[in-house]
Amino acid sequence: MQLSLTFDAVDEADLANYTCYVENHIGRRSGSAILQKKGRSRPLFSFFPFLQFQ
Repeated sequence: MQLSLTFDAVDEADLANYTCYVENHIGRRSGSAILQKKGRSRPLFSFFPFLQFQ
């Protein structure tokens, strides 16, 4: 399984915590991501923990 989240354009107002929830007959999982700005470079997108299904 591969997950992706794409931002076409990022603004300071977009810098936030994001959470994805997935649920089916097997169970529930969630993953969180933080979109933050580091220095003067482009915003950094960190995703953790990776969603894993068994």
